Amino acid sequence: MNNEIKSFFEENSIEGMDMNTEIESFFEKNSIEGIVFDLDNTLIDTGTWLIFMYKRFATEIVPYINRTYNLTIETDDFAQAYHQAEVAQYYNNGSVNFITRFPSTLSWITTSLNLNIDQEDILKRFTPNIAEIYTLSPDPFDGTLELLHTLLSFTKVAICTHSGKDWTKIKTDSLKSRYRKLYKNIPDIYSYYVDINKPKNTSEWIKAANTTNSTPEKLIAVGDNFDADILPAVEAGYKYIIWLSLYDNDKEQDIKELKKQGVKIAIIKDIRELEKTLTSNQPFGDI
Repeated sequence: MNNEIKSFFEENSIEGMDMNTEIESFFEKNSIEGIVFDLDNTLIDTGTWLIFMYKRFATEIVPYINRTYNLTIETDDFAQAYHQAEVAQYYNNGSVNFITRFPSTLSWITTSLNLNIDQEDILKRFTPNIAEIYTLSPDPFDGTLELLHTLLSFTKVAICTHSGKDWTKIKTDSLKSRYRKLYKNIPDIYSYYVDINKPKNTSEWIKAANTTNSTPEKLIAVGDNFDADILPAVEAGYKYIIWLSLYDNDKEQDIKELKKQGVKIAIIKDIRELEKTLTSNQPFGDI
C-alpha cells in the first residue's frame, strides 16, 4: 500500500473513531441507554420500494383488464392511481394491511380512472399478487448500516415496527444479512412488532423500550411518522426524539408545544444526518 492511500485510510479511520467517541460521550453525559428506531421509511426505504411494487402490480393487472374489458388503460396511470389510493388510505386510517384494503384501493382506482370493470373479478384474481408484499423486504437507506455499526459498538439498539411478526422477521433478517456482509458479526438488535391490523400507539413504544431492559426516558426514539412515531413516543415517556421528516416541516406549532413540555427534539431529512446531529454542539437544542 503506498503512503498516499495509507494516509487516506488512517485519516478516515481516525475521523470515524472520533465521531463514535463523541456520540458515546453524548449518551453517557445524558444517561442515555439506547436508541429505538421505527423501521419503515426510517431505516429502510419502504416508500420507494412500494412505488416499485405498485408499478409491478399494474403491469400484472392492466393487461388483464384491457383484454377482458376492452379498455386501453396505461400501466403508469394505473400505478399512479394505486399509489394515490394507498397514501390516502394510510393517512385516513393508519392501516398497513395491504390485503384487507385492496378492495377499497381498487374502488379508488376504478373511480379515479373511470373504469367499467367487475371489481370482484379483479379482487379474486389478483389478491394473491398483492400478498407478495409480505414476502419481500425493502432495501436499507444509504447510511443505515454504517449508522447501526456505530451505535451497536457501544449502546443498545431496538426497532419498533408496524409490520406484523412474519414481515418484521423478513425485514430484520434482510437488514442483518446486509450488515454481516460489511461487518461480519452483528450484536443483538432488539425488535418489537405491532400487528398490521392494530394501530401503532403509545403502549407499543413502551413495549419496544422494554425489550432493551430500559425505560423510555433513558432512550432516544427515531421515526418518520409524526402521528404514529413521534407523538406516541412522547406520550410513552421518551424525552429525546429525532424526527426524520422527508418533507417540509408543517408541525412547527406541535414541536413548540412538545419543547415546552421538556421534550428534546431534533429534525433531520436523511438518516445519514443522525450521526452529525448527535455530534453537534447542541443536537437537541439547549440541554
